[in-house]
Amino acid sequence: MALFRQEGIITAGLRQAHPMAVDIGTAAGAWGKHRFVEGARLGLLVQAMAEIDAVGIAKEVLAFESETRPS
Repeated sequence: MALFRQEGIITAGLRQAHPMAVDIGTAAGAWGKHRFVEGARLGLLVQAMAEIDAVGIAKEVLAFESETRPS
């Protein structure tokens, strides 16, 4: 009986729900490759990825400069 009451609450909530954007990605590591959904609407994933890219690009530039710098 409790299951049907919860189902009714969920169904009622879906009728009033609004669409929202989510970020979908794939994480790969020693554990394998898994899909994930980030939908907190805080932009945390997007911000983190931008910062990771910025650090990676900065490291590549520094490495290139050190390789091409005359001794």
